[in-house]
Amino acid sequence: MLRPRKRGTRLGSPTTPTILRDRSRAFAEDLRAVVTPMLGHSSRAIAAALNQRGIKTLKGGSWSSVTTLRLITRLEIGA
Repeated sequence: MLRPRKRGTRLGSPTTPTILRDRSRAFAEDLRAVVTPMLGHSSRAIAAALNQRGIKTLKGGSWSSVTTLRLITRLEIGA
């Protein structure tokens, strides 16, 4: 039986930093219309509003102050 690499199987993660960054940017752009009107509020309040609306993070988790700040930074719309 041949080892996976010798059979031609590609080993490792199918994602690269570029792919992950592009996914994050696309996800952030999808949320731009939701987040922009909330910019006057704290990051905690924005996170609470996203969670209340049932909007999950890219990885399927709940929003926190930090993830909200990262989203705003990625969208380049924050202060």
